[in-house]
Amino acid sequence: MNLQLYISIVEKILGVEGVQPTDNLFSLGGDSLSAVSICNEVYETCGVSVDFRFIFRFSTVESQALYLKNLYVTTNYMNSSQALSTEVLKSGWPPNLSLDGEVKNKNRTAAFVLSSPRSGSTLLRVMLAGHTKLFVPPELHLLPYQNLATRKQILQAANGIYLEGTIRAVMEAQKCTVDDAICIMDNLELQELPTKKFYQLLQKWIGERVLVEKTPGNASRIEALYNIENWFDEPLYVILVRHPLATINSMLQYDKEFFHHFDLGVTSEKNLRYNELTWALPYYNILQFMEKIPRDRYFIVRFEDLLQKQQHVMENICQFLKIDFCEEVLQPYQNKQHKMLDGIKQIEFAVGDHKFHQYRSIHPEVATAWKASSIADLPLSDISWEIARKFGYTK
Repeated sequence: MNLQLYISIVEKILGVEGVQPTDNLFSLGGDSLSAVSICNEVYETCGVSVDFRFIFRFSTVESQALYLKNLYVTTNYMNSSQALSTEVLKSGWPPNLSLDGEVKNKNRTAAFVLSSPRSGSTLLRVMLAGHTKLFVPPELHLLPYQNLATRKQILQAANGIYLEGTIRAVMEAQKCTVDDAICIMDNLELQELPTKKFYQLLQKWIGERVLVEKTPGNASRIEALYNIENWFDEPLYVILVRHPLATINSMLQYDKEFFHHFDLGVTSEKNLRYNELTWALPYYNILQFMEKIPRDRYFIVRFEDLLQKQQHVMENICQFLKIDFCEEVLQPYQNKQHKMLDGIKQIEFAVGDHKFHQYRSIHPEVATAWKASSIADLPLSDISWEIARKFGYTK
């Protein structure tokens, strides 16, 4: 969708004239209802189905139009037989990405686990949570958002469970009840506290411990990666990667078990294409981003090695994080009370991989179990294998 067409839609729905590319839709009188109407008009005009929350994510009319143009590229990929391409992988990139080396008052250093979904990040989080020098909360879902109010507005409309990670983190950091933590978050959201300042507050609460965050969705949003660099002083990155076919197989199994979306025997091509994109997109973003980061600030871990060479890998991660190795990181299923595995309600698990709770110990054979499935013969696009090779995987 080109800019002028989108401007004409905005003017029609809001009943205004002279809309400029740099205008903010809400400053023009827009609200959630008009956002839904705009999305309906976009669908009627160009056949692209879009969730109204994109308007909260992108502040200007110009950036919203660019997002829709890029969404059209992704939609065409999903509905066609074309191979995954760089154009599709970059279609979600917002304009004017930059690392601002002049940002003052950055937060103190923190570590971030970057990965795709279904690559073992929950296991790694809980292993790291065994170390007393680290604070490793469940998925926070913070980085893509500039302030807590916008985050709440978007995540509450999508799936309120994604708001629970910060509540659980506050409970642990402040040693308070769930009701107290909810009250704290509500007040900060009402203040529209910048996300950077919330991280700062959380780091203050946890004292000398190093914050380690893992939210798999972070790497799928390139702007989230740039926010890390712009908000933190020399942050560290643990890049967790898993074989693409193993990851896709895990995605299919997870969907069948927890959501009953489809039978593994009749998986549609569209599902497979979506899962390939879900694996490739974060790692493409990570590779592009790492070109801008000093080599001593990121460490690559393969999920297969984490399962089969646990002590060696965890010793190296501890060394990378500049903390002493301790045996507790090899015992993710022990002493669970301090690892934030519970949800904010008694009957819930923490946000993350619910399949983690089906095990009582690490199973090394999971690393290669996918090879016995039909997924082992799944053809992937050239760009996916190009990405995979850079992490040491072959067909």
